[in-house]
Amino acid sequence: MIHDMKKYQINVFEESFTVVSDDSEKLVMDAVSYVDSLMKEISLKSAILDSKKVAILAALKIASKTLKLESELEEIKKDGERLSSLIDKCSSLST
Repeated sequence: MIHDMKKYQINVFEESFTVVSDDSEKLVMDAVSYVDSLMKEISLKSAILDSKKVAILAALKIASKTLKLESELEEIKKDGERLSSLIDKCSSLST
């Protein structure tokens, strides 16, 4: 289903932005909240105040997490394919 593009006024790391997205409002706001809290956490823990540096560190953390989850998903898909193959073999043996 294609969603209509919507504009959102958001605030991340004390800066306002306009975001245009076809994602649901909940997803956009959840992402905003996640990025904002991550940037604040990084800034507090590292004492970095430069928003560009904090944003890059947050992006790297999010990218790392995303790549790890994609790798785990691929492993789950492979496990599913192996299980499906075993089920097919067992089914053919019982007939």
